[in-house]
Amino acid sequence: MNKKQKITLLSGVVFMLFAFADWAVQGFHLFTHERILVQIPQSDINKMLGQPPRYNWVNHFALGLDYTLSAAAVIIIISAILFFLFKTRKAI
Repeated sequence: MNKKQKITLLSGVVFMLFAFADWAVQGFHLFTHERILVQIPQSDINKMLGQPPRYNWVNHFALGLDYTLSAAAVIIIISAILFFLFKTRKAI
């Protein structure tokens, strides 16, 4: 294995670690969330009258495992292609 191949493999592993670290920081979600359901605060009168709480959708992106695995697959494919392109051929 030559120097270019080592750099290719190392950079591919580093990029995958960054992708999985970003997924871990955002909460280990299995699926990507683009919006979350948030409860709207109630007034005291609504609480006394027994009104059910109201909810509202708020835009909030949370990276999921689906996008992370697809990014890792693309990184693996690109690294494999570059690994074989950088192969040196020695004359016998």
